[in-house]
Amino acid sequence: MKVLIHESETRMKKLFSILVILAIIGAVFAAEPIYDASLNVLMGTYGPGDTLTVYGFIDHTTGEGTLPKTSLTLRFYNSMSGPGLSTPITSINYVSDYENPNNLLLDGAFTATKSLSGLTTGDYYVEALINGQVEASAMFSYDSSLNRNSTLTVPSSYITAGNINVGYTISKVNTVEDVIYTVDFYTPTMDGQGTSKQTDTMTVTNTNSSSKLVSFTSAEFSDLANVLVVKVTGTNQTVQDLPQGFARVWLIGQPVSIESSGSMAFNYDNCKAKEGAERICSFTVTNTGDYPASFAVTASSELETSVSFDSSLLQPNTERTGTITLTGVEGDAPVKQLELNLKYGAQVLQSLNGSVTVETRDLLSQISILDFDITPTDIRPGDEVTVSFKVKNTGDFSERVRVQYVLGDEDPVNYGNTYNLLKNQIRSVSVTFNAPEEEVVPFSLNILKEDDVIAGTVTNIYIEPFVFTPFTRWKTEYKYLEQGDTDENVIKVRNDGNTAEYYQVTVESNYASLDKRVYLLAGQSTDITVPILISNTAEVGAFNVEAEVCSLTTYECDTDDFTITVLEKEKENTTIVLNQTLQDLSGDEGAVFEVAVQNFEGATKTYSVSVDAFNGEIQVSPSDLTIMNGEEGVFYLYAKPENKMTQDITYNVMSGKEVVSTGNLTLSYPGLGLTGLITLSEAGSLGAIILGIALIGALVFLGVRSFNQSKVELKYWK
Repeated sequence: MKVLIHESETRMKKLFSILVILAIIGAVFAAEPIYDASLNVLMGTYGPGDTLTVYGFIDHTTGEGTLPKTSLTLRFYNSMSGPGLSTPITSINYVSDYENPNNLLLDGAFTATKSLSGLTTGDYYVEALINGQVEASAMFSYDSSLNRNSTLTVPSSYITAGNINVGYTISKVNTVEDVIYTVDFYTPTMDGQGTSKQTDTMTVTNTNSSSKLVSFTSAEFSDLANVLVVKVTGTNQTVQDLPQGFARVWLIGQPVSIESSGSMAFNYDNCKAKEGAERICSFTVTNTGDYPASFAVTASSELETSVSFDSSLLQPNTERTGTITLTGVEGDAPVKQLELNLKYGAQVLQSLNGSVTVETRDLLSQISILDFDITPTDIRPGDEVTVSFKVKNTGDFSERVRVQYVLGDEDPVNYGNTYNLLKNQIRSVSVTFNAPEEEVVPFSLNILKEDDVIAGTVTNIYIEPFVFTPFTRWKTEYKYLEQGDTDENVIKVRNDGNTAEYYQVTVESNYASLDKRVYLLAGQSTDITVPILISNTAEVGAFNVEAEVCSLTTYECDTDDFTITVLEKEKENTTIVLNQTLQDLSGDEGAVFEVAVQNFEGATKTYSVSVDAFNGEIQVSPSDLTIMNGEEGVFYLYAKPENKMTQDITYNVMSGKEVVSTGNLTLSYPGLGLTGLITLSEAGSLGAIILGIALIGALVFLGVRSFNQSKVELKYWK
């Protein structure tokens, strides 16, 4: 029994101990603080090379105490894969309580960044976890093909007494048109972005980049406004993918005054002015403070001065170069004083004083023009001309020169940039321009010194006008041709101009003709064959045949002619006028034939006529004829057949023993014919025949025929 009581007491003690432990644990958990969080993503879509930037706000709602800063974690993951394959975001900016730097604030904002690369295209979730519990989430998209056209950066932020200063830059890529941006500044809250503290505008021109500095009074921010959100929208559709904002962490508490410091360097020995000229010298400003600052530089001198310096925000431990332009007049030599002041607002941080050497203006030429080259060598109207040359400074100090060209009486044109030439320096210069299309006047290419005094002329460039000069020549100057001949001659046509051209080639005559168009390059020539045709009835004599070649652009022409001498067609050596002649007979009469002989042997010849065997009586009178060259003689041949039968008489015309021609004569008895003819025997002789012809006075012509330019008259005796 005691044993049972003892076991019961022991169990009660154990149960009590467990209850006490659970009570203690419950008390501990009941005291654990509870936080709410908000989370936002600056852009809806990111691409390769972008930085994911998120911002949020933590609100301590219940409980007491704080959690360690490590209790706040961030992650993101692909919506298709889920949180099991999430990626942590470790770069979290969160301002802790300065008294408890390792704890989360009771209330405060934070930002975080993560460089994105190698993601697959799709939607992603970003989550904020406190003690492993998801307290807030946001969503963004990733496009692996996105090509960013514009960016926003906030490179500087610092605090001065009563103010918070923010510098931002907007840059455009691949866009040249002007774009106006609207820029809003927010402080995040549990409800999201919060109320806009200030709205700004910025115009980015075709320079594609612009920077600005915006200042806020500290009264606009609470102690917990440790994050500033910059949201930007553009007016141009081509820059819609501009990042929508940027977050920045601020120190908690009221802004405190800071001191800005800077230094300026200027080498007086390297800066020299010159009478009647401008000289540009440089100086350097360095921000030696701990915060970004904007500086200004002023100058004062007996010389005319102007300062060029970018007064935008300069980051700590960085430097920027500016220039000062010094303009001297005659009488400023040999030295003038120059003072430079570096300012931060109204405060002068540094002053520099020194003497500037002023050189005397030397009006004598100090520039030598060395060898030059012109392309092309033959310049035509409208050609692109390049002139390359070298200039050398032969003076005692630096010179600034530029190139000038003058076209005829027109105003000079200054070409390109001004070149700085140190003492004895040689510089290569190339100038390209287009020759005028119409006015063909020389170009003068000059080198000017900075006071517009001509230091020298490179060259006078002459423009050769387009020339379309034709040239033509016959290959043969004369030809001898007989009636009925064919031959040819050749025209040589050449382009003596300086540019390609079409030419019209024309030949018009009774013996040769041509109408042809040819295209010839400058200096090119061609041969054209022209046929020559002499008709059988062409007029005998000498005639000119003219060829004309004309430019189809300027109608300038060139002509040449040659002589054709037409000769009478050469006859056969001995031409017989009578041949194959027929006479009809009846009764016992005979027939008288004429055999006309023409001498074209070139010398006087003696001819005779012989007759082959003939059945009947044949007589030829005269027995021979001596005929000069080109003259004609006639033989009379009397024939009386033995029988009244048709017979042919074959005769030969002889020159010595040489037969020079042969012919045929025919005697025919058709049955019905003329009567009362006187025969050779009745007449007694050929002279009697001729006398009988005269006495009777009647001659019957039976026909006229031609052969080899000959003629025959056939006569009957009655």
